[in-house]
Amino acid sequence: MRQYFLKNEGSESLLLFFGGWGSGPELFSDCVIMPGHDCMLCYDYRTPDFDCSLLDNYRNIYLLAWSMGVWVADRILSGDGMESARGRLVRCVAVGGTLAPIDDTMGIPVPVFKGTLEGMSAPVLAKFRRRMCGKDLGYFMEHLPDRGPDELKDELASLYAQVTENPGKYGTRYASAEESPMTLPAEKGHIQWNLAVVGGNDLIFPASNQLAAWKDNADRVLQTDSAHYDRVLFERLLKGI
Repeated sequence: MRQYFLKNEGSESLLLFFGGWGSGPELFSDCVIMPGHDCMLCYDYRTPDFDCSLLDNYRNIYLLAWSMGVWVADRILSGDGMESARGRLVRCVAVGGTLAPIDDTMGIPVPVFKGTLEGMSAPVLAKFRRRMCGKDLGYFMEHLPDRGPDELKDELASLYAQVTENPGKYGTRYASAEESPMTLPAEKGHIQWNLAVVGGNDLIFPASNQLAAWKDNADRVLQTDSAHYDRVLFERLLKGI
């Protein structure tokens, strides 16, 4: 995993932002970060490594997670050695993702995810981006993360392996219909998700699946008319609105 400061001014508070699959700093370079906060973007989930020492100097941590980054954030911050960081979380917001990200009823349906992974190519990637961005495709392409297709496929494969090997306490316990049930790992900690933002026009994580996933797992659910990636929505969230 890469950890990159979008803003680093020595503030006492941190906006800890877990991006989605294929993210990079370029995509959020124009965004204004909320006053009084540094901002660290976590992305590239080919490995789950996370340097928690980068959080040591912050008294307050505002967690924002998008898409596959929701599951990654929950797993990282629920792990051993993260007790101090969990104690400094002041607000946790999930956008366009769930705690069961590869799941027929509470995430991306398993056949869709596996089909995207197995068929990954330039045309498949272009189709995915059109579905992800909707009206904001032009802006997305102008701020395209500097990451090649081979790297993106490796990241998607790694996410598939990480999720299906570590499903947690949420969602389907199977990597696919043919595979055997998995033994759930013991829970190491807990994150209280305060807000889940669900895009009504999300063509990646179906809105109905998101609503089902967050029914008992978030304090509040806010449904918008957003696509999976919505430029204005992220501008507002990174400002702290």
